[in-house]
Amino acid sequence: MFIANAIGNFSTCLKDFPLGNKANNMEIVIAGYEIVLKVFTRESNRKNWAKTQNNLGIVYNNRIRGDRAENLENAIATYHLALEVHTKKDLPTDWEKTQNNLGIVYNNRIRGDRAENLENSIAAYHLALEVITKKDLPTDWATTQNNLGIVYFNRMGSG
Repeated sequence: MFIANAIGNFSTCLKDFPLGNKANNMEIVIAGYEIVLKVFTRESNRKNWAKTQNNLGIVYNNRIRGDRAENLENAIATYHLALEVHTKKDLPTDWEKTQNNLGIVYNNRIRGDRAENLENSIAAYHLALEVITKKDLPTDWATTQNNLGIVYFNRMGSG
């Protein structure tokens, strides 16, 4: 478990590391998170498993290599897995962040019906806004509102 934690922490640090080859770094991060998911399973450590699924989704959304459409589908899948544990009732902050991430990827989604993807993005942002408030989390609230505005703008252009 100690090694899995170290790999997870290293992967999280490398995910945002500004130096080196970004594409190579992302592939190392994906491999690291996949190793962590073999140790921290949904059954053995639900919270860490869901956090890793969410982090893996972020990496797939930003991945440079591979098929862009497939990367986005992988991100959506990992976010949905994370939401099985990151519930609004039990982990509202994690749930909100995962909903926000899901909103981002649905806005960027290549596969599927564009209008439906935008509606899914809007829905995810509205769900996130059920938890975050301007008073309690002004930066998160503003970011979500901004992201929601981008999707509404995109929806106007696709109609």
